[in-house]
Amino acid sequence: MLLLGSSDPSFADDALRYVGGLLIVATIAAACIILVAAIIGSFRTNYRSKIEHWCRTHELQLVSLDRRYLRTGPFFFSLNTTLVFYATVRDSSGIEKHLWIRYGNWMFGMLVPDLHVRTAD
Repeated sequence: MLLLGSSDPSFADDALRYVGGLLIVATIAAACIILVAAIIGSFRTNYRSKIEHWCRTHELQLVSLDRRYLRTGPFFFSLNTTLVFYATVRDSSGIEKHLWIRYGNWMFGMLVPDLHVRTAD
């Protein structure tokens, strides 16, 4: 017997709850993806300015900066959460030098924006 105001859920009620739950999960997932992309984007734009600032403080001019993935020079134990670069710099007398630069901390990755510089020559 069907009564008005019955507490038995119908198929439409179950489908509505299911779709509502999916929308909530999708919204949370999209917000997390956007947050992670924003954080990674801010780190990616920040590393270049940090390296250029380091060069200016050491009176060097940055000629080229190449990101290294597999051949990481002296930073071969670097985790995937750090960035390793091979840089060419020029001093005030015009002599070019090659450097290995690691951006990020070995333990906390790019959350701690440390620069570790070693000469390649």
